[in-house]
Amino acid sequence: LSLGDIAQHLDETYHNPVNRSTVYRWIIKYTTEAINIFESSKPIVSDTWIVDETVIKIDGGNIWFWDVIDEKTRFLLASRISKSRTISDAKVVIERAYRKAGKAPHFILSDGLPAYIEAIERVFGAESHHIRIKGITSEINTNIIERFHGTLKERVKVLRGFKSIVNADLLLDGFLINYNFFRPHMSLNDKTPAEVAGLKVTIKNWTELIRKVGMIQ
Repeated sequence: LSLGDIAQHLDETYHNPVNRSTVYRWIIKYTTEAINIFESSKPIVSDTWIVDETVIKIDGGNIWFWDVIDEKTRFLLASRISKSRTISDAKVVIERAYRKAGKAPHFILSDGLPAYIEAIERVFGAESHHIRIKGITSEINTNIIERFHGTLKERVKVLRGFKSIVNADLLLDGFLINYNFFRPHMSLNDKTPAEVAGLKVTIKNWTELIRKVGMIQ
């Protein structure tokens, strides 16, 4: 739902009138809390990762969203936003995935963007074999991450685009937490990526997270 639709639902269903800016502040607050709770998690992932990038709208302009996903668990290891698609931009997100997993993959898949060649070499050296995908119809492809990008863009569309890179980065981090820890995947037998990656998660959804934070306060 859009922020306005959420505010309207709260008013009509619970007689709790709030405006969309209040809903937005709640999202910022609890996303920040979620990041603090989950950022130290160390998933057990496979030896094949996929890295990719897609364009999103921020304040009317095109911004690149980068991410790295584990093929087996579907766990999103890292993401970032940048204004360009350089070697340095690719290197940053790959380094984040490396730190999160605590190991290098045997194989890392990407599309044909030239920046990946040098970035992967700089981060992993001879530890990983880089496979460049020739198209989504290839036997080896990036379909897993492309499906995630479709889900991501549906969420961005509802928000009518982001107003600033700082807030977009934060809100997308919240979206990734939802994807990794709270949202069951049919392809994973209705488990979350976190569960498949061996993480013992005591907080199962946003409601439980909000209650936990409220108890702390």
